[in-house]
Amino acid sequence: MTMKSWYKPTAAETEEGKKRLGEYHSALGRFVDRFSQVEMAVAFTLWHYAKTPYPIARAAFSGTNLDAAISSIKRLFEVTEIPEKAQEEITWLFDQLSKIRKARNDILHYGAINVPEGDAAVTNAAKALTRDRIEHFPISPAILDNMSADLKKILVRLHLNHLGRPKISPASLKMFDEALQNTWRYKHQPQRLKRKTTEESPQPHTRAPKPSPPEQSSQE
Repeated sequence: MTMKSWYKPTAAETEEGKKRLGEYHSALGRFVDRFSQVEMAVAFTLWHYAKTPYPIARAAFSGTNLDAAISSIKRLFEVTEIPEKAQEEITWLFDQLSKIRKARNDILHYGAINVPEGDAAVTNAAKALTRDRIEHFPISPAILDNMSADLKKILVRLHLNHLGRPKISPASLKMFDEALQNTWRYKHQPQRLKRKTTEESPQPHTRAPKPSPPEQSSQE
């Protein structure tokens, strides 16, 4: 018997597994690239509504991350005359962006498991402090592409409506029909492990009672 005859290749070594890995990594690359574009657009949105000249904005906001930029834009709602319609759209866009950002952080910090097997998921199980804090959610090339499509919609709307650019003609808007639809493709649905019920919980170990000594006969 040769080693080859008894060795069973892992899923990552099979042709199907390699294909799944390639498709996943391609979709992941598209997603990360689109996310970086949206991060820049959010920064430019902050600069625009803060009415900050470009040289000053680079000095004042260069270290502002995505969360801080979003928070600052929402704070500007309270002290500037940003139209209510613009505020509503920004809030709607940022709500979805926050869900995608949460998924993105988990994907990049925890990685995905079971990709070659076709049952990929992202989980914090290795770092969660307690069992009831373990979360997981499915991931796949299709799910990554859904997030990328939503990011494109956010990107287009920020560029069209929130960077101070001149309005484009109705004819040109037809190029962005999909981006202007009020629907999202990605639904972030993290799940937690079910708590063990009392029936499932291990029962405390108890010693079996010692057998009683046999009763002595009265004839003795």
